[in-house]
Amino acid sequence: PEGTVSLGSEVVTYANKLTWKGEELKICLFRLPEDDEDRSTSSRDTTGKRWFLSIVPDGCIPGSSADTDLYVAYEKPGQERKTRDGLYVLPPAEGWQVIRGFGLGPPPVCFSN
Repeated sequence: PEGTVSLGSEVVTYANKLTWKGEELKICLFRLPEDDEDRSTSSRDTTGKRWFLSIVPDGCIPGSSADTDLYVAYEKPGQERKTRDGLYVLPPAEGWQVIRGFGLGPPPVCFSN
């Protein structure tokens, strides 16, 4: 099925349904709202905003503790990608990392038109 896009703020959240091992799941690509305040996210010098590709249970919002996070990417300050009209923030194209025990390699690359 075709994915949905939430434009509730300048940060775009993408959602799509998929079937995996016979179970229908919702997968979301999103940036954590609390990361809109710049802060250091780990000791690996990954200062910036975190984007996740996660399985999100029905009835839950992306970024909750109910998610199963598969991949993460860090949006470095000053490297924010926006739509052509400049209105909405897009996820990082590259630099995605597998979350050990959940995602599978190789990590994704995010393209936009």
